[in-house]
Amino acid sequence: MSQAFDDEAIPGFISNFDTNSYEDLFTWHGGIPVTEKPTGLKGYYKYNMGVEDTAMIIAIFSKAGINLGTYFISLEGPKTAYSLFEHTFDPPLTETPDSMILAIASSYVIYEHAYGGSELYLDNLELTGVTQQPPSLNGDFEDWLTDSSESPLSWASMGLAGIVVKSNVAADGQHALTLRTLWDEADSSLVPGMVISSSVPLLYAFSEGGFPITNLKDTLAFYYQYTPAQQDDQGVLAIYMAATSLDYWDQKIVFTPKLGKLSTNQKAPNRMNQYVWSNQLMLAPCSTYQYMEIPFDLTEHPIIPDRMIIMASSSSHEGDNPSYAGSELLLDNLHFRSSTWPVALPTVDLQQALSLYPNPSQGLSRLVDPQGLYERIEVFNLMGQRVRSLTKEKGSTDMTIDLTGQPAGLYLIRASYDGQKTTLKLVLK
Repeated sequence: MSQAFDDEAIPGFISNFDTNSYEDLFTWHGGIPVTEKPTGLKGYYKYNMGVEDTAMIIAIFSKAGINLGTYFISLEGPKTAYSLFEHTFDPPLTETPDSMILAIASSYVIYEHAYGGSELYLDNLELTGVTQQPPSLNGDFEDWLTDSSESPLSWASMGLAGIVVKSNVAADGQHALTLRTLWDEADSSLVPGMVISSSVPLLYAFSEGGFPITNLKDTLAFYYQYTPAQQDDQGVLAIYMAATSLDYWDQKIVFTPKLGKLSTNQKAPNRMNQYVWSNQLMLAPCSTYQYMEIPFDLTEHPIIPDRMIIMASSSSHEGDNPSYAGSELLLDNLHFRSSTWPVALPTVDLQQALSLYPNPSQGLSRLVDPQGLYERIEVFNLMGQRVRSLTKEKGSTDMTIDLTGQPAGLYLIRASYDGQKTTLKLVLK
């Protein structure tokens, strides 16, 4: 379904292929395996169109990574009852492909437009001219996968599936935390399992996360097991002490009746951490739970910290070597010696929904705030560094975020107003 936001709309879109991998759809190849040469595609559809919109299906066939044919199928409306469509591939395929991509959109995305309210229903998609449908097609849409996940309360992570897992192998109680290092095929990169003790998302944790320190002299204790994929890899557990500042200066756009828009320096409303002390332990391989401690005494430190951040990672190795994937760190019963209770953290703030598109982005993205609530927009990179600080007019429902020139990778977009915060992830290609 195409969704309208202010003066623009975003089409509903689904594909059996990671369409963000390539910008030019005529270079797409992959999808599901096929073993015959089809002559067309048919199925049933209903379409509640917005204004003069048209839905579409893109069918792409390839062999050995070479595109053999790309076909655009228009689905016009309105169709209030399921109606048959049957499309013949023209020109026909000259070779038998080994793979097929199907991409479906509720608006005609080739023209880069959409109308809010366009709603497409599809059923019984079939290739024509073949003796048997590809097993992976699922053209009757009867097979569905239900996803569910768990995350430790008040610990922030990247949210990638499989890197942070609840374990039943516990040193104390019923459950422990498992961090796993995985290999990301799409980005050809190593992804360590990582968590930070914070009620805000991972990339913001270094700027405003953590929890209050109650004792300047204490010992952080915990239990761990570590199984590395390579013997030179190590797990990591680190603590950071920070002093927070409520008053710092930043640029803000203001309006005056005579002069219009001006940039001025004003006090910004959010906290910033100044790091005053840190320590980390490199965790060697061990097949049974080992007890570890990190003592600290900052009673005479020249800058008195008031917050602590704890960080854990399943790998110390960084790079693009897939042989390090599979390292696994188990942690349990993190606690301070001054207390028998595990480390306790504040509850997570509720977040208001925002949307961000395109995502992944080549540099320019549009942030959509349907209620026009958020005023302060900040962008952080993987190091927790703020790379953009923007101000949106209150009541405005969208704005452009320009990351042109920034390195490719994952960024977090933080939007805030009146003490409320929302976080979005953005992939920059």
